[in-house]
Amino acid sequence: MTSRSLLPLLLAVFMGACSGGDDAGASSSGAEGLSAELMDSREELARDPRTRMSTAGIDQNAIGAFLESHLPQERVDLDTLGFDFGDPNAPIQILEFSDFGCGYCRQFHLEAFPTLVEEYVDAGKVKWKYIPMLLGIFPNAIEAAQVGECVGKQGLFREVSDVLFERQSDWKGAGGDPMPVLLDIVEQAGGDPAATEACVAEDRHASRIASGTAFFANSGGRGTPTFFVTGFQQPIPGAVPLDLFREVLDTVYAAYSRAEAAGELGPSGN
Repeated sequence: MTSRSLLPLLLAVFMGACSGGDDAGASSSGAEGLSAELMDSREELARDPRTRMSTAGIDQNAIGAFLESHLPQERVDLDTLGFDFGDPNAPIQILEFSDFGCGYCRQFHLEAFPTLVEEYVDAGKVKWKYIPMLLGIFPNAIEAAQVGECVGKQGLFREVSDVLFERQSDWKGAGGDPMPVLLDIVEQAGGDPAATEACVAEDRHASRIASGTAFFANSGGRGTPTFFVTGFQQPIPGAVPLDLFREVLDTVYAAYSRAEAAGELGPSGN
């Protein structure tokens, strides 16, 4: 998988075409009129001292063997990775890359994400795609990501991801065998520990994690969490505080609403 093959797909996603089809151009046209305003918002995020990220890139040495063993040789469609929240036809599309071992990812998901879900995802304004990936610097993060994928396939990704972040210090500090703690987390989240243990042991979804990591490495992201948002031509890095993330989403939604009122959007409304 090369940057040449990955970037066009990633660009299509953060311009608003997560669900495929031909709505990427229509979505971007709705935001073009406020491009300066959007860039001002992004620069504000970068300047805010509360916005933090965990590291400056992926430690290829630490996770090289995992990637080499599990990265598919064929081209992977980004739509097939991660877990989606919200209306697939929502006007704002957000793609998040996150590592369960990342402290700033934990901060964002415990402090800001639940409110953003309530105010924007549940309101039909945002479709949120979360892609688990690995930076390679956190203990037991491979196992945690695999548990997230396995329980996610049981239909409980939001539940298990919440508990993985809440009990991050428990599984990170579990030494060489984090599975007893992780399986306790699975049970707490309402998942099936036995099925999850078998899923992790067989590496059933390891290729999804490796693919998500490869997409991130070729996306221009520098650390976690990193967000790609409709209307922004560059990734938004770091645990963005709730009030600033609201400003971003309100700005993008205002661009969409004005474009819709002016008849600039396509027949699908996107």
